[in-house]
Amino acid sequence: MNIPLIIFIVVVIIIIIRIKKRGFFWKDKKGKELTFKQFKGRFKEGVINTSPLQQTRITLFAFIPMFAGITWGIVVTFLLKTYWLTLILSGSLPITSIQFLSNVQKYRSQKAAEKLMKEAEEYHLETEFIKVNKRLRRLVKKRYNTEVKLTGKQRKGMSTMAMTTNQYIKKKKGERK
Repeated sequence: MNIPLIIFIVVVIIIIIRIKKRGFFWKDKKGKELTFKQFKGRFKEGVINTSPLQQTRITLFAFIPMFAGITWGIVVTFLLKTYWLTLILSGSLPITSIQFLSNVQKYRSQKAAEKLMKEAEEYHLETEFIKVNKRLRRLVKKRYNTEVKLTGKQRKGMSTMAMTTNQYIKKKKGERK
Protein backbone atom coordinates (compact mmCIF):
# COMPACT_ATOMS: atom_id res chain seq x y z
CA MET A 1 0.00 0.00 0.00
CA ASN A 2 1.02 3.55 -0.64
CA ILE A 3 1.33 5.10 2.85
CA PRO A 4 1.77 8.78 1.78
CA LEU A 5 -1.41 8.54 -0.31
CA ILE A 6 -3.36 7.13 2.65
CA ILE A 7 -2.05 9.91 4.93
CA PHE A 8 -3.04 12.54 2.35
CA ILE A 9 -6.56 11.10 2.04
CA VAL A 10 -6.98 11.02 5.84
CA VAL A 11 -5.85 14.65 6.15
CA VAL A 12 -8.27 15.75 3.42
CA ILE A 13 -11.14 13.88 5.10
CA ILE A 14 -10.33 15.51 8.46
CA ILE A 15 -10.29 18.97 6.84
CA ILE A 16 -13.65 18.31 5.13
CA ILE A 17 -15.21 17.13 8.41
CA ARG A 18 -13.80 20.16 10.24
CA ILE A 19 -15.25 22.53 7.64
CA LYS A 20 -18.67 20.87 7.78
CA LYS A 21 -18.71 20.92 11.59
CA ARG A 22 -17.52 24.53 12.08
CA GLY A 23 -19.00 26.06 8.93
CA PHE A 24 -15.80 27.91 8.08
CA PHE A 25 -12.32 26.99 6.94
CA TRP A 26 -9.93 29.58 8.31
CA LYS A 27 -9.68 32.71 10.45
CA ASP A 28 -7.98 35.83 9.16
CA LYS A 29 -5.72 38.14 11.19
CA LYS A 30 -8.70 40.00 12.62
CA GLY A 31 -10.40 36.78 13.72
CA LYS A 32 -13.07 36.90 11.01
CA GLU A 33 -14.21 33.47 9.87
CA LEU A 34 -13.52 32.68 6.21
CA THR A 35 -15.17 30.07 4.02
CA PHE A 36 -13.03 27.95 1.74
CA LYS A 37 -13.95 30.12 -1.28
CA GLN A 38 -12.99 33.32 0.55
CA PHE A 39 -9.75 31.71 1.70
CA LYS A 40 -8.90 30.61 -1.86
CA GLY A 41 -9.69 34.08 -3.17
CA ARG A 42 -7.47 35.81 -0.62
CA PHE A 43 -4.72 33.25 -1.14
CA LYS A 44 -4.83 33.77 -4.92
CA GLU A 45 -4.79 37.55 -4.47
CA GLY A 46 -1.81 37.28 -2.12
CA VAL A 47 0.13 35.10 -4.54
CA ILE A 48 -0.57 37.48 -7.43
CA ASN A 49 0.48 40.53 -5.41
CA THR A 50 3.86 39.21 -4.24
CA SER A 51 6.66 41.65 -4.91
CA PRO A 52 9.83 40.66 -6.80
CA LEU A 53 11.75 40.94 -3.52
CA GLN A 54 9.41 38.44 -1.85
CA GLN A 55 9.68 36.09 -4.85
CA THR A 56 13.48 36.21 -4.68
CA ARG A 57 13.40 35.54 -0.92
CA ILE A 58 11.16 32.51 -1.48
CA THR A 59 13.56 31.28 -4.18
CA LEU A 60 16.49 31.60 -1.77
CA PHE A 61 14.69 29.48 0.84
CA ALA A 62 13.89 26.90 -1.85
CA PHE A 63 17.61 26.33 -2.39
CA ILE A 64 17.98 24.81 1.09
CA PRO A 65 16.15 21.55 0.28
CA MET A 66 17.80 21.51 -3.15
CA PHE A 67 21.28 21.55 -1.61
CA ALA A 68 20.23 18.96 0.95
CA GLY A 69 18.80 16.70 -1.77
CA ILE A 70 21.84 16.97 -4.01
CA THR A 71 24.21 16.33 -1.10
CA TRP A 72 22.14 13.40 0.14
CA GLY A 73 21.95 12.02 -3.40
CA ILE A 74 25.73 12.21 -3.81
CA VAL A 75 26.29 10.37 -0.51
CA VAL A 76 23.70 7.65 -1.19
CA THR A 77 24.71 7.03 -4.79
CA PHE A 78 28.37 6.86 -3.76
CA LEU A 79 27.57 4.33 -1.01
CA LEU A 80 25.46 2.27 -3.45
CA LYS A 81 28.34 2.45 -5.94
CA THR A 82 26.30 4.14 -8.65
CA TYR A 83 29.21 6.27 -9.69
CA TRP A 84 27.70 7.61 -12.90
CA LEU A 85 24.83 9.14 -10.90
CA THR A 86 27.29 10.45 -8.28
CA LEU A 87 29.17 12.16 -11.10
CA ILE A 88 25.98 13.77 -12.47
CA LEU A 89 24.90 15.01 -9.03
CA SER A 90 28.42 16.29 -8.30
CA GLY A 91 28.27 18.23 -11.58
CA SER A 92 24.94 19.79 -10.67
CA LEU A 93 26.20 21.03 -7.29
CA PRO A 94 28.40 23.88 -8.66
CA ILE A 95 25.66 24.92 -11.10
CA THR A 96 23.13 25.09 -8.26
CA SER A 97 25.66 27.01 -6.13
CA ILE A 98 26.12 29.60 -8.88
CA GLN A 99 22.35 29.95 -9.23
CA PHE A 100 22.10 30.45 -5.48
CA LEU A 101 24.82 33.12 -5.49
CA SER A 102 23.18 34.94 -8.40
CA ASN A 103 19.88 34.94 -6.51
CA VAL A 104 21.63 36.30 -3.39
CA GLN A 105 23.05 39.14 -5.50
CA LYS A 106 19.63 39.73 -7.06
CA TYR A 107 18.05 39.84 -3.58
CA ARG A 108 20.61 42.34 -2.31
CA SER A 109 20.22 44.61 -5.34
CA GLN A 110 16.40 44.47 -5.11
CA LYS A 111 16.57 45.26 -1.40
CA ALA A 112 18.88 48.22 -2.06
CA ALA A 113 16.63 49.45 -4.89
CA GLU A 114 13.56 49.19 -2.64
CA LYS A 115 15.35 51.15 0.08
CA LEU A 116 16.33 53.87 -2.41
CA MET A 117 12.77 54.05 -3.75
CA LYS A 118 11.42 54.41 -0.22
CA GLU A 119 13.92 57.18 0.56
CA ALA A 120 13.06 58.94 -2.71
CA GLU A 121 9.35 58.71 -1.93
CA GLU A 122 9.90 60.12 1.57
CA TYR A 123 12.04 62.90 0.11
CA HIS A 124 9.38 63.67 -2.49
CA LEU A 125 6.64 63.82 0.15
CA GLU A 126 8.82 66.04 2.33
CA THR A 127 9.61 68.45 -0.50
CA GLU A 128 5.94 68.54 -1.52
CA PHE A 129 5.00 69.28 2.10
CA ILE A 130 7.55 72.10 2.24
CA LYS A 131 6.25 73.61 -1.02
CA VAL A 132 2.62 73.40 0.06
CA ASN A 133 3.50 74.71 3.51
CA LYS A 134 5.20 77.75 1.93
CA ARG A 135 2.14 78.36 -0.27
CA LEU A 136 -0.13 78.01 2.74
CA ARG A 137 1.97 80.47 4.77
CA ARG A 138 1.91 82.99 1.91
CA LEU A 139 -1.84 82.61 1.54
CA VAL A 140 -2.47 83.04 5.29
CA LYS A 141 -0.11 86.01 5.45
CA LYS A 142 -1.78 87.62 2.46
CA ARG A 143 -5.36 87.09 3.66
CA TYR A 144 -5.03 87.48 7.41
CA ASN A 145 -1.81 89.48 7.66
CA THR A 146 -0.30 87.04 10.20
CA GLU A 147 2.44 84.38 10.35
CA VAL A 148 1.87 80.62 10.66
CA LYS A 149 4.39 78.61 12.66
CA LEU A 150 4.05 74.89 13.24
CA THR A 151 5.89 72.85 15.85
CA GLY A 152 7.20 69.35 15.15
CA LYS A 153 4.15 67.79 16.82
CA GLN A 154 1.78 69.83 14.68
CA ARG A 155 3.59 68.80 11.48
CA LYS A 156 2.85 65.10 12.03
CA GLY A 157 0.17 63.85 9.69
CA MET A 158 0.03 67.17 7.88
CA SER A 159 0.98 65.78 4.45
CA THR A 160 -2.60 64.85 3.57
CA MET A 161 -3.86 68.20 4.80
CA ALA A 162 -1.11 69.92 2.84
CA MET A 163 -2.06 68.03 -0.32
CA THR A 164 -5.71 68.93 0.18
CA THR A 165 -4.75 72.54 0.80
CA ASN A 166 -2.61 72.50 -2.34
CA GLN A 167 -5.58 71.30 -4.37
CA TYR A 168 -7.77 73.96 -2.74
CA ILE A 169 -5.27 76.68 -3.60
CA LYS A 170 -5.05 75.53 -7.22
CA LYS A 171 -8.85 75.45 -7.43
CA LYS A 172 -9.13 78.99 -6.00
CA LYS A 173 -6.48 80.26 -8.43
CA GLY A 174 -8.50 78.73 -11.28
CA GLU A 175 -11.66 80.48 -10.07
CA ARG A 176 -9.94 83.90 -9.87
CA LYS A 177 -8.76 83.79 -13.50
